[in-house]
Amino acid sequence: MLWPVSGLPPKSSFAPGTDSSRSACPSMRSVVSVFAGNLPHFHAEGGAAYAWLGDVVEKVDKINPQVAARLAGAFALHKRYDAARGALMRAQLERIRDMPGVSKDTYEVCARSLA
Repeated sequence: MLWPVSGLPPKSSFAPGTDSSRSACPSMRSVVSVFAGNLPHFHAEGGAAYAWLGDVVEKVDKINPQVAARLAGAFALHKRYDAARGALMRAQLERIRDMPGVSKDTYEVCARSLA
């Protein structure tokens, strides 16, 4: 699959009802985790990748909370980055934590990361 030059997968790649069914979650988690480990793209200025991952976590949390919690863990190291990137990552953690109906697993990861 070719992604845009920005390095971000299209938002629809992991939309509920497409490839993000419960059976596809392990492979989806692998793809998203590899992207989050791609430091130049994931931590690019502006935070577009952080917003993208926040959207993915929000969608996946409704399907598989354990996978969503693991994905949200990509923001856990926000204290190790510069102030601007750290603030963007914290904003996503807060957004995910405060979602209506967030699962216990995902809430716990976000709350622990923000502590």
